[in-house]
Amino acid sequence: MKDTYEFKKPKTMVSFDGNFIVMSRGEHDLSITKHMRGETRIPISKILTIKFKEPTFTSRGYMQFSIPRTGIHGIARTIDQAENAVTFGKDQLSDALEIKAYVENLM
Repeated sequence: MKDTYEFKKPKTMVSFDGNFIVMSRGEHDLSITKHMRGETRIPISKILTIKFKEPTFTSRGYMQFSIPRTGIHGIARTIDQAENAVTFGKDQLSDALEIKAYVENLM
């Protein structure tokens, strides 16, 4: 297990800080939308599911962490947002699988 994983397109650094997944994206990276820039901290204990798709010849793979959210009137829902996800190519599949296995072990 590495300390930090670097994914490309958009450039995303994934690391672990205690019981949090930390996803850092460049503040000045114009290839990503404004709400995804900066740092996203996801508590591992709050992750409900991990959506995972392996890359194919024509598309990149992705890993998305679903966390609960209380909506209007206290109704519990899951929140699936782009800032909770990372995309990767075939060359980074092993890193993504390693992160997925580590997080599933802690869930």
